[in-house]
Amino acid sequence: METEEARRLLGQYPVNAKKYKQFDGLEGQQLIKANKKHKMPILSPESVKDYIQKCSSFFEWCGHIKEAAKGWPLSVTGSQQLKV
Repeated sequence: METEEARRLLGQYPVNAKKYKQFDGLEGQQLIKANKKHKMPILSPESVKDYIQKCSSFFEWCGHIKEAAKGWPLSVTGSQQLKV
């Protein structure tokens, strides 16, 4: 999923969806579809921006960790080694 698609979907996601019985057993895009019927409040643009920024920071951090760990042998069990 591309960032803009994630941003668009988050902008339709109901706030506190797990607290509403109407959404029991639903996840992700199922919640968004059900909310078109129930019309519960959705995430604010500020919340969507915050979630996107946090995800971006996390993935950037993952890239730094992967780059820093290149070539480092990690002990798995005894004599086995895992290359990252």
